[in-house]
Amino acid sequence: MTATIFFTRSKTGASALAAALLLSLNASMVHAAPRRTPAKKAPAATAAKATATAAQTQQAAQAQQNQVADYVVAVVNSVPVTNHEVNKRAREIAQQAAANQNSGQNEQPQAKNQSKQAKQQPKPQAEPQAVNEALLKQALDELIVQKAAIQSVRNTTLTVSEDEFNDAERKLASQRNVSPKDFRARVMAERRISEAEYRKDLTDQLLLRKMREARVDMAREKITDIEAMQWLREHKGSDARITENHARHILLLNDKGISEQQAAAKLADIRKQIVAGKLDFAMAARTTSQDGSAEHGGDLGWAPEGAFVPEFEEHLASMQPGQISQPFASRFGVHLVQLLERRSKPMPQAQQVQIARSILAEEKAAETLAQWENEVRAQAYIEMREAAR
Repeated sequence: MTATIFFTRSKTGASALAAALLLSLNASMVHAAPRRTPAKKAPAATAAKATATAAQTQQAAQAQQNQVADYVVAVVNSVPVTNHEVNKRAREIAQQAAANQNSGQNEQPQAKNQSKQAKQQPKPQAEPQAVNEALLKQALDELIVQKAAIQSVRNTTLTVSEDEFNDAERKLASQRNVSPKDFRARVMAERRISEAEYRKDLTDQLLLRKMREARVDMAREKITDIEAMQWLREHKGSDARITENHARHILLLNDKGISEQQAAAKLADIRKQIVAGKLDFAMAARTTSQDGSAEHGGDLGWAPEGAFVPEFEEHLASMQPGQISQPFASRFGVHLVQLLERRSKPMPQAQQVQIARSILAEEKAAETLAQWENEVRAQAYIEMREAAR
């Protein structure tokens, strides 16, 4: 067992570091039912019959409406794109746009003033129908490219292992604060699909991600240190700083015969004793933790942001030195973590070059990926049918 079994610097970790560099560089530069009109009272049997008939009529009308609403909008290489899919994707686009707008509230004061001045300028008001049609068109275009791309990726040698599938499902479930089983059930209910369709859809998304990551890796290999240094000079990389955390933790592994709930309950009890002063964290780690760091009292040493698995990073980011987290799960097991210290220091040049290469690779990969998607769409047979609504 390694000293830090969960200490993994993945591609997502590199992205987090890239985001930190960019931030540092920027610093330097349901409708209510209609009210019924009162009517004369009818006999109970007649009223019950009338109610049942009305309910049946309403159910039939609703079923007919649902049937009409879900129709084929387009066909991509014999694979249909339904109206239901287009509307769902349009809602996701709208929700993401709203989330991005809300995140703009965290702008710097100068940027906020500029935004305020821009908002004061009169803007033409788009018709709701036009906005809706534009959103549906964007959603349809994305789905067409997605379905064509998925079909293309299936013809490659890329595969998704069971471990990769389960890991992705766990991460998605944690974003909703539910178990993987509950997440799967919710998605199946929301999208009205079978478990086989659910597994196929998630596998397809993972294949697309692998394709993108492969293109990023190929692009990164083509980036030279000279290009990276040039990028750093243009963006004043010498001013970049990084944040490091010094933490310790207790880990109960997934494969040690206890459930996630039991592990969380055990760590919650340990936390309670530590907070009450009845137990020392380091001693608890030595006797309880199943990670290689146990012999060091759970001490993980200094580590930059983005070095650990996402769940661990999220909890560290929300903590102040001295605080102890509540138990939380990752793909390795259940953790209890204490943040000991936090510091900021200049980012080493070698690390800046590495991140600059990653950023440049992302840009080049985005260009090649867009070109590939255009080629995939051009090669696909696309039949447009009834417009989405």
